[in-house]
Amino acid sequence: MSADPLPVDIARPHMWLQPTTAREPNGKEYDLPRYERHLLCDGDGIFPNSAGLTWEPAVLNAELQREGSIGWYRNPDRASQDSLGVIYEEAGENRLLRSDFIFFSRLDDGSVAADLVDPHGDYLADAMPKLKGLAEYAAGNLETYRRIEAVSKTKSGAYRMLDMTKEDVRAAVMAATSAEGLYASPIAIDYAA
Repeated sequence: MSADPLPVDIARPHMWLQPTTAREPNGKEYDLPRYERHLLCDGDGIFPNSAGLTWEPAVLNAELQREGSIGWYRNPDRASQDSLGVIYEEAGENRLLRSDFIFFSRLDDGSVAADLVDPHGDYLADAMPKLKGLAEYAAGNLETYRRIEAVSKTKSGAYRMLDMTKEDVRAAVMAATSAEGLYASPIAIDYAA
């Protein structure tokens, strides 16, 4: 929240008020899609996700089907103590990227790994600055996450991913001028969504 953000610990969330329905422009209400294993699920073990109108659910479903998946957290897109913010620079100002998801998996040795996955359109004006911020964040936080990935759905309809844990990917991101070009290049790989 300051002009020069500082690293702070994320507060453990204890509860959220989350909508369970949405309204179409014509006034008709519908139930939001619900998913299992969110860190703040209800008494039935489910959590409504309001991003059902984008391609974000494809990423969520793919991650929940990964072997060892035990939970997920929909990172709030607002400034709060329970939201992970990644610094990026745009137009000479520091801004915060709030990566969409943190997924948790149980490893073979019984430990738990955290994966940061951010689906974000490569066509959006802030795509390149956010990718650079995520690359810088990844470089300084490789010991915290097993995976740090940026995912985009390309014009062809394919999902592509940039693995920010790899030094060559981070270097390509830092040198790039086009997010669309990055996802179309050999530095990105197909993402099974």
